[in-house]
Amino acid sequence: ADEEQPPVVDQPGERLRPDGDEQPEQPTEKDPFDVASVQDLQTRVLLDKARREMTAGNLDAADKTLTFALEQDPDNADARTMRDEVRLLLSRAGPGATSPVENEYLSSIEEYMSEADKLYEKATACEEQERWGDAVHAYTRIEELIRFAPFKAELREKYEAKVKAGKRAAEINDRKARAEEEVRQRDEALRLAKLQTMSEEQSRREQIVELWRQALFDVELRKYTRAEELLDQILDMDPNFRKAAELKADISSLRLETLKRDAFEQRVLGYRQALIRVSEAMIPMSETIIYPHGELARRIRDRVNRLPDAVRLGNEQQAIQSKLDTTIIPFNYPDPGVPISDVIQYIREKTSINILAGEGVADQVVIIVLDGIPVSAALKLILDQHGLTQVYSNGVLMILQSATGGSGELVTRVHDIRDITYQLQDFQGPVLNLTSDSATGGGGGPDPFEPDTEKNVEGGQVEEFIKTGVAPNSWAGVGDAKGTTMLYGGQLVVYNTIEVHAQVREFLQEMRRNAGLLVSMEARFITIEDNFLADFGIDFRGLGGPSSVPNQSNLDLEDVRSLADDFAGGAFDNGSLGVSADNPSAGIFFNNDSPNGPVNFNRDIRGRFENIYDNALGGAITDIGGMAVQVAIFRNLSQINMIIRAVEKKEKAQTLLAPRLSAFNTERVNIAIINQIPYISDFTVSTGVTTAIADPVILTVLDGVVLDVQPTISNDRRFITLEVQPTVASLTLPIPTYITSLGGTTTPVTIQTPEINIQEAKTTVRVPDGGAIVIGGLKNARQVDKESGTPILSDLPLVGTFFRHKGRSDEKRNLVIVVSAKVIDLNDEELRQPGWH
Repeated sequence: ADEEQPPVVDQPGERLRPDGDEQPEQPTEKDPFDVASVQDLQTRVLLDKARREMTAGNLDAADKTLTFALEQDPDNADARTMRDEVRLLLSRAGPGATSPVENEYLSSIEEYMSEADKLYEKATACEEQERWGDAVHAYTRIEELIRFAPFKAELREKYEAKVKAGKRAAEINDRKARAEEEVRQRDEALRLAKLQTMSEEQSRREQIVELWRQALFDVELRKYTRAEELLDQILDMDPNFRKAAELKADISSLRLETLKRDAFEQRVLGYRQALIRVSEAMIPMSETIIYPHGELARRIRDRVNRLPDAVRLGNEQQAIQSKLDTTIIPFNYPDPGVPISDVIQYIREKTSINILAGEGVADQVVIIVLDGIPVSAALKLILDQHGLTQVYSNGVLMILQSATGGSGELVTRVHDIRDITYQLQDFQGPVLNLTSDSATGGGGGPDPFEPDTEKNVEGGQVEEFIKTGVAPNSWAGVGDAKGTTMLYGGQLVVYNTIEVHAQVREFLQEMRRNAGLLVSMEARFITIEDNFLADFGIDFRGLGGPSSVPNQSNLDLEDVRSLADDFAGGAFDNGSLGVSADNPSAGIFFNNDSPNGPVNFNRDIRGRFENIYDNALGGAITDIGGMAVQVAIFRNLSQINMIIRAVEKKEKAQTLLAPRLSAFNTERVNIAIINQIPYISDFTVSTGVTTAIADPVILTVLDGVVLDVQPTISNDRRFITLEVQPTVASLTLPIPTYITSLGGTTTPVTIQTPEINIQEAKTTVRVPDGGAIVIGGLKNARQVDKESGTPILSDLPLVGTFFRHKGRSDEKRNLVIVVSAKVIDLNDEELRQPGWH
């Protein structure tokens, strides 16, 4: 077959052109810049063309097409297989088509030859960059390839001579470069030493200049003590600095002048600071607890650091304990185990500490398999399993029987327990009730809580707790133990080993964690009110005749009384009590006589219409105010006086009363914001020579807010149980009174009968920490519709409006009592404060 040219491939945007006669195929809808897709499509087109050529018997053309396809996609397995088949048919098959051994041989040659080419290029590049050491290393690698390659003939022929020559030249150049580098480094070291000397001298001069500048600055700021210290440093560095010596001599006189000036400034500053503190005290505090900050917080932390450490180990003991805590070794002693003496020997070898087994300990068998934990933790597990203990004695860690109480060195330490044995007091709040018949004073009442006499811990109890629960075998009276305790001034003096002191301190810290808890509580009395009142009425009353008409200035109902037994009016005419309390004024007057002649009052007609409620329309809001209109009609001697009253009121109110207090766990506390109001409850009669004297009996009634509560925190600190009694008492003012006479006398006396409105709840509830609960409430609704009028006339359409009085009152009130509580752990609060942890 004739040889054909390789197929032509145009740009990725066009399709493969097998020969010059065929037109390029149209591109598909794929992205023209997707090179991988174009390459895959080209390979498939070439494979199809090769199949057609193989079918036509044109094997040479198929070989060229497949070779070109492999150049486009070397990893295409189909193209490689087809090319091997074609070459096999042409008796020119590739390595893989004839013999696996030959295929492996050619593949190995290519791999080694490729690696050698890369190394040689690297060596040549290193020579160009004068990196002779790297070049020698690359040439050495090529020699190793030649030495260990399974088929080295081609490698040796191509590279052996070049590598030997290149490596020799690189080694020579490398030695020369190293020698030049040594000379350069030696010269550089000499130069640096000289520069260092010059730099130190320059640094000393700059330091003197800086100290002098700072000393002058401190003198300007009147910090004379610091200035003297700086001048002493300058003179120590340069004793010939004359200006520094002169300035130091002048500081004494400057200090005296400054003291006088500072004394005056301190007085002025003290006055200003006092005013600032007063202003700060006026700022209300919203947080439950506030920690100090700044310098004060630092000083408080320093106090903790200066406290004596009751369990501090000696230097040797600290070194042993540190090794045990930081060393991690495996313990692999499965069943049947090994004697504990072997384990101790193993620990001694691995940690290099002095550790010995006491009497009766060495033969005990240890069975333990552990890894990845410190030696101290593993040793504690072993000791706990066998009832052993460890003590320090003369720099040696001893493993002893617990029954011996240990033979460590006994020391005396003082543990302060006054914060644990502090006696909490219960504070019962006052009961806001009126005096009962059997009581002798105001504000009495029974106590709803029983006092708890067992909440406090005595010092003797703490001492007993320690002897029972902390190393019980280490106290005197148990075997040969010598440990003792003694109470002195609220402090516990303990004589025992350092290890027992550590356990005592842990036990006391645990007691403090539970005894030092606080509870912040708040009771909220929330009152919501919505009130409405409307009142409208027309009266005919209040006439008074014109002053020019004789005997007509007051027109009363002469034969009708306001009081018993007619009850014709409310006595509110013309100034609260009316013209006459007995004879109300008329609202309608008719007389046909001439106003210019004498008036005959025996021929007139008088009338009055007044519509009055039996009691007040509203309780929360009254009908006082609004509109009052008077309409008077006069014709000759006839008169009509009409009074129109109309009022409408609305009221919406929300009242919050929230007493708040904090207390220790289980402590009963109260907060009371009350008024003590005296009143006259009775009189006693003292008989004199000629007269009886009435002596008043004065009692006191309490009015205000009382929150009485006792919190108990649950074991997991999630809940708080509250025995709570919130009370709000409001005294009705003015205090009602009544007038009476004492027996046997005619002297009237006034006795006061106070009325008090009490809102109170007594209950025991459980509240989640930081939560709230409604413990009580009261809903109050009052709707009143009133109408007062004249029979028959008030029922007439339209006209009836003039003869009736109508009113409506709608009052709604809702009281809710909410109690909230929160646990305050001062240790946790301290961790959240910036600068306190």
